Amino acid sequence: MNLQLLIVLSALPLATAPAEEAETTRQLLERGVQLQKQAKYDEAIRVLEECRQQNPAPDLAAEILVDLGQTHFAKGKAASEGKLPGVAFEPCVDESRKVYAEVIERYPQVKESAAIAAYMIGSCHILRGDMAQALNAYQRAYFEFPSETYRPRALVRIGVCLEGIGEAQKALKIYEAYLDQYEADERFKGMTSKVKTYLRQTQIVGRPAPPIQADEWLQRVAPKGGLADLKGEVVVLVFLASWCTNCSSELPHMKREMEYWSRRGVVFLGVADPDDPKSVEPIDAYIRRQEIEFFDVALDRGGKSWYPYRITGLPAAAIVDRSGVLRWRGHFAFIGRTLLEKLVRE
Repeated sequence: MNLQLLIVLSALPLATAPAEEAETTRQLLERGVQLQKQAKYDEAIRVLEECRQQNPAPDLAAEILVDLGQTHFAKGKAASEGKLPGVAFEPCVDESRKVYAEVIERYPQVKESAAIAAYMIGSCHILRGDMAQALNAYQRAYFEFPSETYRPRALVRIGVCLEGIGEAQKALKIYEAYLDQYEADERFKGMTSKVKTYLRQTQIVGRPAPPIQADEWLQRVAPKGGLADLKGEVVVLVFLASWCTNCSSELPHMKREMEYWSRRGVVFLGVADPDDPKSVEPIDAYIRRQEIEFFDVALDRGGKSWYPYRITGLPAAAIVDRSGVLRWRGHFAFIGRTLLEKLVRE
């Protein structure tokens, strides 16, 4: 090789090695994830879409899609909680579900990413309030994608969804099956604690709804007999407190559901302890400031109704059918339209 040719060749750009390309894509992915954590969702989506265009190897491509799906989901959840004014949460959640479905379709061999995607499709349906579709998704996640991390979670959510479609006895069996398999596993200690709570809540479903121990009614429009005088109506009880940050974040969803189902004839009653020592403002001021359109609010001093309804976390909710039977007990986030639709039609 002569000297002139050597000089020409040395001036040419070097081809980027595949490992270097992967590192560049990885750095871009990490930037997208950080933007998502900062709630800069549109920027994160743009960066993650740019990652996709670099044609990474399957493992990394699946990871990028999972993070893209998570970003759309996080944006939808934030919109659902009223944190993104003017943004409808449903299109974000639907886009998230499509991205997760693409992970399963294109990269089923990347097992952990496929397991996450299968599980999160169920979570998308829950955020949309469709417990029947969520049940199908979690069952698929459990049986077809047996990840060590996500399989136990999917089993729990199967129980939650069974409750949400009115199958409380089947849900009990699922929770018992979970405890048989995972109670002794320290990795799932937090989840196991939740399952025990779900089990206690579900055990009272199917019985006559306990009376609400109201010392007085805030609006003074509820009948004196409370639930006993509301037989013939589908009633949703919502237990809440002014100090509860989860209640505040759940309020936009709660108010949407109340508006929709109130038009269908469902009666919403709040239940709160006006003497709660943790209160940050009087409950009447809180209800008024948050513009929560309850039919009425039971002022239950000392929370006498809370133990009979197994209230351990807020916002808690219960559904009572037209005959006065308790048909569902859980966190308001898991209140599904499937059971309510059934009860309204009965």
